[in-house]
Amino acid sequence: MKINLTDKYIKALSVPQGTEKWISDTQIHGLCVRVRNSTGHWFLRYTDRNLNKQRKLSLCPTNGHRVVDVRELAMEKLVEITKGSDPISDRKFTRDIPTVTEMAQETMAELVSLRRQPAYVKQSTDVVNNHITPDMGKRQVTDIEHIDLVRFMRTFSATPRHHNFIISVLSRIFKLSLRWGYAVKDPTIGLARMKEGVRKRVATDEELAALLHEMDQDHSAPQSAALAKMVIYTACRPSEAFQAKWDHFDINAGVWIKPAETVKTGNEQVVELGDAILQVLRTMNPNGDLSGYVFPGPGKDGHLTTIKKSWGAWCRRTGITDLTLYDMRRTLLTKLMGAGVDLKTVMSISNHASPSVLLKHYVQETAGNQRNAFNSVQSIPTTNLKVVS
Repeated sequence: MKINLTDKYIKALSVPQGTEKWISDTQIHGLCVRVRNSTGHWFLRYTDRNLNKQRKLSLCPTNGHRVVDVRELAMEKLVEITKGSDPISDRKFTRDIPTVTEMAQETMAELVSLRRQPAYVKQSTDVVNNHITPDMGKRQVTDIEHIDLVRFMRTFSATPRHHNFIISVLSRIFKLSLRWGYAVKDPTIGLARMKEGVRKRVATDEELAALLHEMDQDHSAPQSAALAKMVIYTACRPSEAFQAKWDHFDINAGVWIKPAETVKTGNEQVVELGDAILQVLRTMNPNGDLSGYVFPGPGKDGHLTTIKKSWGAWCRRTGITDLTLYDMRRTLLTKLMGAGVDLKTVMSISNHASPSVLLKHYVQETAGNQRNAFNSVQSIPTTNLKVVS
C-alpha cells in the first residue's frame, strides 16, 4: 500500500493485536512505515548493488519524529547509497567499535603482556577505574573529541603529577585504538602537560630519631614498623619492600636479591645490607625458616600494600608534618652523598641508571654543606717566603 503519509495519518495508525502492516510513502522511493499493534517504525528499503539483494534499513520510531524530518533523513541515506555506501554495514561497523572502557581493558592487558612493572600496571588500572571509566567509559572511542579531554583534565589541575600520569594512560588507550584500526585520530594530541615540581622533603636527623623511637615504642603494628625501617635503612622503594619475600634474602651473607619483577627498572638488583636492617630481619625470622612474604597481608595480593595509618600516627605523635614513607628513600640517599659516599656506590643502592635522575629528584642540598665545602678549601696557607719591601 502506497500513501502520501502525513503526521495525522501516522498518529492514527493501528492494527489488530498480533498483526503488522507495511505502508509505503509516495514521495520518497523505498520509505515505508511498519505498524505493529499501535506502535510504528520507519524503514528504508533499498537494493544493495554489491550483493544484488533487497535490504531494509531501520530509521527511527514514528513516535516523536515528524514525517518531513524522516523524509529528509531517508533522502540523505539514499544519496549515500547512490555513492556506493552501505548504511547497514556501516552501522554494524559502528556498533563493533569498542567503548573507552573496553579499549582501556585491552590497554591494561597489553601492559601485562609487555611485562610492565606490576606497580605501574596497578597505578594505570586505578586511573582507569577511578577516573576514566566513570566519566567516559560508556562512549565509543571514536566519539571522544579533543575538547572532551581538555574539559576532563581540568579536574586534575591541582595535582600536576597525577594530571600528567592520567594523560599518559589516555594516550596509551587511544594510540592502541589507532593501531587496531578503530580510530582515525588521537584526541590526546595537544593535551598540555603541567610542570611538575621536584619534591625536596627530607627528614632531619632529629625527625628520623623521633620516628624510629616512636616505631620501637608502638607495639600495635610491628610489621609496619619493620617495613618502614627497611625503607629507612636501605633506601628501597616502598613497593619493593611490600613485595619482598624471605627467599629473596641471604641473611647470613647479608644480601637482598631483588628479582626483576619487583624492581622498577626491570633488572635484578643485589643489595649488601647494613647491620641495622639485618638486625631487624633476624628479629623477625630468628630461626631463618620462614617463607613467603616478609610482610604478609590479608588482601588478595598476599602482602601489605600500605602502612599509611601507622605512618600517620607516628608523624602526629612526633609533631612531624609533610613527610611520607617515600621521603625516607630520598633522606637516606641524601645522607649517603653528604657523608662522601662515591656517586657510583649511591647509584648502585638507588638502582638508577642515570646520575641526573638521582641528583635531580633524590639527593637534596643539606643545610651547612656549602659552608663546610668552602671552609675545607679556604683555610689561609702558611708560607716561609720573606716579604721584600
